[in-house]
Amino acid sequence: MAKTKTDIWMPIYVGDYLGDTMHLTTEQHGAYFLLMLAYWKNRGPLPKNKVKAIVTIDDYSWTILEEFFDTTSSPGMWIHNRIEEELKKSLIRKQAAENRGKKGMEARWGDKKKDSSTIVGGIVGDSTSPSPSEKERYIVQHGDKKIPLKDGIMEVLDLLNEKREILAGKKLRAITSDKNIKARLLGGASVFECCRVVEVKAQHVKEGRLDIEYYHPSTLFGPENFKKYSDQAELAR
Repeated sequence: MAKTKTDIWMPIYVGDYLGDTMHLTTEQHGAYFLLMLAYWKNRGPLPKNKVKAIVTIDDYSWTILEEFFDTTSSPGMWIHNRIEEELKKSLIRKQAAENRGKKGMEARWGDKKKDSSTIVGGIVGDSTSPSPSEKERYIVQHGDKKIPLKDGIMEVLDLLNEKREILAGKKLRAITSDKNIKARLLGGASVFECCRVVEVKAQHVKEGRLDIEYYHPSTLFGPENFKKYSDQAELAR
């Protein structure tokens, strides 16, 4: 998925942080901060089996840091409730910014889009090419706007490859296969819907409900699986 400002900065409320962490040692502060950064970059809960790979501290310090996370409501995952709230706020800000941008574009260009016809040899014709049916074929829905098909495919692939590397914990060769993603988008699925499937199935990999080898476009966006996975993503919202 294309990076946005809400993906590259994380809000830190200094007063709240210090009020909750004054009992930590300097080493524990550093470890906790690294865990928060990893949580924000992951855009969600940290798998328990990956947490200790992020920082190396003694067993006593782990006991202290666990108090900042919910480790029981979703077995095998470390959940930070405050960061979860901030992630939701960042998504709302992003969507609001997109809506403002759309309204601004409509206000600027709306009148110019009302009539694209020209008169050629006394006959009124459409000056655009290709035909409307051809244009619609290469434009896909993304939230409340439309974008070129290739941009939609790339956004889904970028997110998928980013999540694969997080799940694997290492650099991987990027997946470029877009046949199934293209088919789903041309079939009426939105870019947002496809990205939600990527997000939800990544969570299932973390929880051990899906093997990472099946975290691939051929599985996620296959004609037999996509509708089921899309329904799961909708229920998870």
